[in-house]
Amino acid sequence: MSRRLKVGLLAGGALLACLFLVRVRGVLTPFYFAFAIAYLGSPIVSLLEAKQVPRPLAIVLLYAIFLVFMASVVYAFLPSLQRELEHMLERLPETTRQLETLPQGFLSGWERRWLPASLQEAADLVIRQAQGWIEGLASRVAQVLMGFLSRLVDLVLAPFLAYYILKDRDRLAKASLSWLPTQARKDALELFGRINRVVGRFIRGQLIVSVVVGGLVALGLSLLGVRYALFLGLLAGLFDIIPYFGPILGAIPALVLAFLRDPLTALWTFLMFVAVQQLEGSVLSPKIVGEQVGLHPLTVIFSVLAGGELLGVTGMLLAVPAAATVKVTAGFIGEKLMAESS
Repeated sequence: MSRRLKVGLLAGGALLACLFLVRVRGVLTPFYFAFAIAYLGSPIVSLLEAKQVPRPLAIVLLYAIFLVFMASVVYAFLPSLQRELEHMLERLPETTRQLETLPQGFLSGWERRWLPASLQEAADLVIRQAQGWIEGLASRVAQVLMGFLSRLVDLVLAPFLAYYILKDRDRLAKASLSWLPTQARKDALELFGRINRVVGRFIRGQLIVSVVVGGLVALGLSLLGVRYALFLGLLAGLFDIIPYFGPILGAIPALVLAFLRDPLTALWTFLMFVAVQQLEGSVLSPKIVGEQVGLHPLTVIFSVLAGGELLGVTGMLLAVPAAATVKVTAGFIGEKLMAESS
């Protein structure tokens, strides 16, 4: 069997595996979170192992460190976040009414101005369409939040799955390669190593950037006097994990609440988000994430849209690591084919 045929069979097998995973995607969410936890914790586990700590104990120590950190964060921020959420839920009906009546004020303003009939009709149409969009905003935001809440069970299950991934990673790697021909295992190990380096560095770097962005947004909104600054900063940090679209989605709730206070606050809020995104794009991401993925922006946008179509919010989060895996795999196969033909 020629090397080209072997590579073709491997590529075909990988494609079938991807199709199978898409088919059973509904049960895979906790495994996605588990692999993310494993990627984040793997360097610490390896560091502890290098100091002669047994791997199971190293994983337990990692979880203990994480629990202490999370307990500190919860102790520091949970009371304020809880008060914000309770107040926000109490005011939700009033806020919804304000949003629904907001376009009516624009309409009455247009009617008090002299405009040609054709422009008046066009303006009324645009504003009525904006009214329909605003009326559905609260329900869409609520759906997104419920989507996050519905994943709580997956988040609880993920650490247990991550424990076994970290504990048995060498055994799992050997088992996954056992079905390959002996001469192909070296290439597969090299490919997996490349994918692990690119995806692992991206996940760790992007999460650090998102935490920083969320903190800056919460601080900025607090200084501007926007209500629910902590909660809005948390949302901005979560959405920031999604490239390109995430910062926009994270800014919308803050801009709406700022506008309900007064237009000038909304303008300052918009400028604050622009400044944070400029800081992220020019300083944070290049320094922390770097060019680990190396995907063209059009590829990233397409990947995020495709991931959202397939898996919703989870797919948007996984889009860039998946696209990076495809790119690394395609480049690796291309290298091997070129080496074979030369």
